[in-house]
Amino acid sequence: MLASREFSLFFLTVRFLSFSHTNHMECLISRIIAHYSKMKRDFVRLSEH
Repeated sequence: MLASREFSLFFLTVRFLSFSHTNHMECLISRIIAHYSKMKRDFVRLSEH
């Protein structure tokens, strides 16, 4: 459930960003993906303990 909520939020963000300039959008998307992967790494690290 949480994953689908995160995905829908990400999808909405992409939809919203598609109205911006493409270069700016790519920069923001890469930052969002980096943020999500960092959060996933932290979550995995926490769940391992």
